[in-house]
Amino acid sequence: MVGQNTLGAGRRNILSALALILLCVISYGNTLGNGFLLDDHIFLLGQNTLKNVSLETLFFEGFQTTYRPIVLTFLKFELILFGNNQAGYHIVNIILFFAVCYLFFWILKKLTSNFYISFFSVCFFASHPINNFLINYKTAGCLSLYVLLMQVAFLLYIFYLDKKGRCLYVASLLAYFLSMLAHEITFILPVYLFLLSFLLKKYDFRKSVLLCLPYLLPFFLFLFIRMNVIHANTITSVFGLKISLGQYIASLYKLIWWYNSKIFYPKDILFIWDEKVVEQSINAPIIFTILILFCIWIVSIVRGRGSLKAFAFNFYLIGFIPMIFSSFTFTRITKTAMIEPHWFVFPSIGIFLLFVLLLFDVQKILKRRKIFFASIFLITIVLSLMTRRSNAVWKDDETYCAYWMQHNTLNGAAYNCRAKAYIRENDKGLELQKYQNCREVADIAGTYHIIGEEEKSLKYYLMALKKNSKCVDAFYGLGNLYMDIGNDKMAEGAFHTIIAIDPNVQAAYIQLIKIYEKQGKVNEAEKLLQMLRANRANR
Repeated sequence: MVGQNTLGAGRRNILSALALILLCVISYGNTLGNGFLLDDHIFLLGQNTLKNVSLETLFFEGFQTTYRPIVLTFLKFELILFGNNQAGYHIVNIILFFAVCYLFFWILKKLTSNFYISFFSVCFFASHPINNFLINYKTAGCLSLYVLLMQVAFLLYIFYLDKKGRCLYVASLLAYFLSMLAHEITFILPVYLFLLSFLLKKYDFRKSVLLCLPYLLPFFLFLFIRMNVIHANTITSVFGLKISLGQYIASLYKLIWWYNSKIFYPKDILFIWDEKVVEQSINAPIIFTILILFCIWIVSIVRGRGSLKAFAFNFYLIGFIPMIFSSFTFTRITKTAMIEPHWFVFPSIGIFLLFVLLLFDVQKILKRRKIFFASIFLITIVLSLMTRRSNAVWKDDETYCAYWMQHNTLNGAAYNCRAKAYIRENDKGLELQKYQNCREVADIAGTYHIIGEEEKSLKYYLMALKKNSKCVDAFYGLGNLYMDIGNDKMAEGAFHTIIAIDPNVQAAYIQLIKIYEKQGKVNEAEKLLQMLRANRANR
C-alpha cells in the first residue's frame, strides 16, 4: 500500500512538472522574437559589456555601480553563449522561471501537505502577468536566480525544522548569503523564517528569534563586502528627502495600492512605476485603510498561529517591508516614489496561496467540486492569455517605452529610455515626428548632452521648445548645457525662465545660486537662497 501511494505521488509530481512546463510555454512562447531593451544595452550590447569584464572584477569591484556578482556572472556566461541571439536568452529565462515555479510547488507541498492547493497556487503564480518581466526582459530574467536561492534557503530551513539536521541549517545560511550576492533585496529572508517558525510551526517567540539570529551573520558579512566594493548601503535611506511624514505615508500608500490593484486587475503593469510625491498630508481614507489593515494583521498574528491563511497573508505582507526603505528617490527635477514589481516575486506566492485557500473554503461550502476545478482552470487560462497579450509591449525599446510613458507619465526613466532608443535607431531612419511631447524631445537632447554631442543637444532642446514654449524640462536641460559650455549668461536666462513658469522648481534656484557664487554675486545668491528656503518652508 505504501509503495502504491509513493508511486501515485511520484506520478502526480511528474504530471505537475509537465503541466507547469506547458503553462510556461503557453504563457511565454511568444516572447522568443522580442528584442533587446532597457539595461540589455548596458550589460549585453555595445563596447563595455559584461563579456569584457573578468569574474574577479564582478566579485571584488562590481559593474556599473551594481554589486550582484552571481547574477552578473550568469549573465556573462549567457552573453558568451548566445551573443546577440535574443531567442537564447528568452529560452533560458523561461527555464529559470519554470524552476522558480516548481520550487514554489515543493515549498507549498511541505507547508500545506496538500497537492491541489500547492499546484493551483503555483499555476496562478506562473500565469499571472505581474511576473512577466522575468521572461520578457533579458537582463532581469537572471533575477530568477535570487528567487531560486531564497527558495533553497527557505526550503532547507523547513527541512531543518522537520528533521533537526545541523547540516541543513548551515546549508540554509549559505544559500541565504549567496542569495544576497544575487540581489540585495533578499536581506528580508530571516523575517520569512521567523514567520514560518512562530506563526505556522507554532514555536514560541524566544525560540523563533534565536533560530533566526544566526542569519544576521551572513547579512552583516554581505553588507560589509558590498559597502567596501561599491561604497553604497544596501538599503537606500529616505531620511535625506525633504518631505513630511504625511507626504511619505501618502505616497507609500499610493505605491502599495498600485501593486495590489495589479494583482487583482492585471492590466497596464509596468516594470518600474513612478509616482510624484503628493503635496498633501495623509487623509481620512488613508488613515482608515491603514487602521483596518493593522487590525487584520494583529488578529492574524494573535489568533492565527497554525493557520495557513494567516501565514499566507503575512508572507505577502512582508514583501512590502523593503519598499518602505528603498522606494523613494529623486528625479532630475521632481521628487518621486518608485516601485519595481521584481521586489515582490518571492512574497507574491503568499497572495496566490491565500486566494486558493479561500476558494477551497468556498468549494467546501458549496460542495461543487467539478465547478471548483473548472473555475481554477478558467482563471489560469484567462491569466495566461493576458500574459501572452502583455508580452507584445516588450517587443523593443520603442514599443515598451511608448507604453511606459502612456501609463506612467511622470516617470523620467521612461522618457530617458525612449531618448536613448531614438539615438540608437537614428541611423536606421527613425523619424522624430513620432515624438510629440516636448519632454520626450528634451530627453533626447539630454542624452546627446551626456554623450558629449553639445551641438545636437542644443538643436533638440530648441526643437522641444518649439513644441512647447513653457517646457520646464527643456529649459532646465538647456541651462545645464550652457553652464557646461561656459555660457553662464544664457544659463542664467534659462533658469530664470523656469522660475517664472513654475516658482516651485527648486532645482532652478540651486543652479542659479551656483552661477552667482561662481561670478561672485554674493547678494544675488543670498536672495535666491532665502527664496529657496521660503519655498521649501511653504511645501
